[in-house]
Amino acid sequence: MKTGNIEMGIISSVKKIHVLVDFDDGYKGILHISNVSDYFVSSLNYIFKKGAEYQFKIISVDAMNKRVKLDWKSIHPRFLRNPFSYSIKETNNEFKNLYNKTMKEINND
Repeated sequence: MKTGNIEMGIISSVKKIHVLVDFDDGYKGILHISNVSDYFVSSLNYIFKKGAEYQFKIISVDAMNKRVKLDWKSIHPRFLRNPFSYSIKETNNEFKNLYNKTMKEINND
């Protein structure tokens, strides 16, 4: 395994903030939730299923212990965001618009 390579791995475990992955050559990988998407991910179980095979990018290798750190979002840039999550900027703009509308109504009365 080399840093930067894209490898196929099988999900061995899905936890709250990370996914554990097994590779054919005996390496074990960990994918942290922050390396899945730039957007909010409420549960890794919505994306990854135990026993399923996925592609991952290797971001660091510990050859002595046969462990790797993984990235998913860089090879899946079109990953859709959760439709129920909103960015802080969007939420603030909605609040700001509602506030301005309310203040105009109060001042016009």
